[in-house]
Amino acid sequence: MMFINTASWASTLPFLLPFFMHQGFPPAKIGFLLSIPYLMMVVSAPVWTALADRLHKHTLLWFVALGTYTVMQLQIIWITNIYLLAVVIAAASFCRAPLGALLDTTVIQMVGRENYGYQRLWASVSWGITAFIVGTVVDKLSVYAIFVAFTVTSLALACLLAIRAKAFPLEFQPLHKTALPFWQAIRQLLSSWDIIVVLLSAFMTGFCLSTVAFLFYYLRENFNVGKSLFGLYGLSICCSVSMEIPLFFFSKKLFAWLGEFPMLMISQVCFIARVSLYTVIPDPYLILPLELLHGIVFAPVWTAGVTLIAKNAPPEIAATGQGVFQAVYSGLGTGIGQIVCGFVVARLGCIFLYRGAAVLMGVFLAFSIINYIAVTATRRWRRQAPGTPSEPQLTGTVDEMEMALVHPPPQVEEEAAAGSGNVEDNNDASANTTNHSAATT
Repeated sequence: MMFINTASWASTLPFLLPFFMHQGFPPAKIGFLLSIPYLMMVVSAPVWTALADRLHKHTLLWFVALGTYTVMQLQIIWITNIYLLAVVIAAASFCRAPLGALLDTTVIQMVGRENYGYQRLWASVSWGITAFIVGTVVDKLSVYAIFVAFTVTSLALACLLAIRAKAFPLEFQPLHKTALPFWQAIRQLLSSWDIIVVLLSAFMTGFCLSTVAFLFYYLRENFNVGKSLFGLYGLSICCSVSMEIPLFFFSKKLFAWLGEFPMLMISQVCFIARVSLYTVIPDPYLILPLELLHGIVFAPVWTAGVTLIAKNAPPEIAATGQGVFQAVYSGLGTGIGQIVCGFVVARLGCIFLYRGAAVLMGVFLAFSIINYIAVTATRRWRRQAPGTPSEPQLTGTVDEMEMALVHPPPQVEEEAAAGSGNVEDNNDASANTTNHSAATT
């Protein structure tokens, strides 16, 4: 399902910019139109997923969202009026927004959050293959071929969803019944500083990565690529996701070895290097090796966000938590970024855009480093502070944490046994006293 779901999106989303350029829209209006699908996620993803959590009708809402999104998206072909086009894109995007969150929640429910990366890599495989094939077909035929590919992949996704719903019925029920109200569960999730930092990282990554959406425009305006432009652009997308595959596959080991937040900082460094080198390459085909850095930029942010949300979200809002994360990353981050990028490109050009994004991410990297040092030092001080109760520290992988709870260290077992022995001695003494009193009587 990861493969087909991503194929339906990859067949159109990367090629909307060249399609709008083909329609004759200027960069500022293109940036506005590209921002609509992401901005709609701010509202629609949490609304759809919260409704699914409340009604426990995830599969039904999944079908409704997919069907309405497919019909509305195809209307883009016929519309040339900018205002009507914006309304149609907004309606289609409102229906599209929950599909990714519902799919991520399904995967986590089926395989566990620690194995999420093994499944998510198939989305990267699909994105690369689909973008390359569609880009090549567009080069040979027409830009309208993207809508044919979109229709085919959407129908395939609907069929696969129907098969899954019949063979493996799955509605996301809480693991245990609690009286936690919905909004209290949301506040509990957002009260964690780690979650706040991950959401900030998601916003900044989504905002800065929106500059890459204008890579097609940058290649066309700054290099004489000719008719092979669509093919080169599709190949660049294929390269950009090729590094996501090993990153998602080894994400469990990488996060256990380095931790979530050092991986996020590595992601930020790679983004700075990637967009900075865009502005100095002498040949357009040198874009391809630079696109390999995309996997190191995107995969850590996405994996950290999905898994930490799944770990910290109360069971009543399993899907809603994923909707919030995707609303921040794709909605606020990418949506606002697309608008800003469109205006910057129209007035200052792509080179200024990419260098400015590098500086902005550099500022956030400095914040990430300071935060990591401060949080690490604070937690170490709290563990070492006098009077702090001695307890096993739950660090490492999820499996290790669960083992620590099930099989405590020997010292803890000895203390528990000693406590149990004291209770038994007290019970024996009480029994002897009672027997002696009875005998005296």
